[in-house]
Amino acid sequence: MPRQITVASQLYLQRNDNPVPHHVMVQLVEATVEQHAYLPHMVTLRFQDPQLALLDGDTFNLGDKIAVSAKTSEGKTVSLFEGEITALEPEFARGMLATFVVRGYDRTHRLYRQVKSCAFVNQKDSDIARKIAQEVGLKAEVDDTRLVYDHVFQDNQSDLAFLLERAWRIGFECFVEGDKLLFRKPRADEKSKRVTLEWGEDLVAFYPRLTLAEQVDEVVVKGWDEREQKAIVGRAENGRLYPQTQSYKNGAEAARQAFGRGKKVIVNQPVVSQAEANILAQARLDEVSGAFFQAEGEAFRRPHSADRPVA
Repeated sequence: MPRQITVASQLYLQRNDNPVPHHVMVQLVEATVEQHAYLPHMVTLRFQDPQLALLDGDTFNLGDKIAVSAKTSEGKTVSLFEGEITALEPEFARGMLATFVVRGYDRTHRLYRQVKSCAFVNQKDSDIARKIAQEVGLKAEVDDTRLVYDHVFQDNQSDLAFLLERAWRIGFECFVEGDKLLFRKPRADEKSKRVTLEWGEDLVAFYPRLTLAEQVDEVVVKGWDEREQKAIVGRAENGRLYPQTQSYKNGAEAARQAFGRGKKVIVNQPVVSQAEANILAQARLDEVSGAFFQAEGEAFRRPHSADRPVA
């Protein structure tokens, strides 16, 4: 029999690092935090404002820092959102009902505000990430990369789209947390924190899926070296992100037992060196290996279940 659990908890708001006054909090009708893997997170706060005090006052202003936090099932206060106010929307409905809506994005929106065309010469991906973070006023937490590129072109892309593309090519993850841009290797080792969830208690719903759809033994990347006038062939045969299961060692082994050996060949991604081809091949095999086991779920008051706080 599942234990009895609470279905609501206190919400905490801060504006410019100071708690929002109590007389404003009692007017809060709804708070929604929307999080995305590849887009800015958004918060929407709806307040009753019958006297138009919030509209006429300066409790919330465009550009203000806004933070949302709540308590976990263990009673610990954790951050659910930290960003900046980007929109103020008074609503005047029938029946003389006035509502004041505050919207904000996390600082990822700074990487999404404009598209650029520019070149990076003789730089590594880690150098590029640090440079872009500095340009938009973010701190940088970046794992160092080794390969130096003669020329990398940001082709009419937002900084976010460009960084995600660079991360995809080398098997990195890229996201903003608080005021920091993180550009790093996936945490699939001892650095990852394991979270134990129990169905019927803190795990409300769970939909796991074991699939061999894309599992292969090898990824091959082919390109052309214009200077040497010869083919470039990069290979990777050992994925590094295989989920551990009791039935199979990894997805490639399971697919091999069921259907024989498989190979994925990539010819539509430009590479100019052997090292770049090898890195791209390993990144794609890591991506495929991580897709062997997939799951969707709904957890109650466990914001760290995705290795970083989620709402």
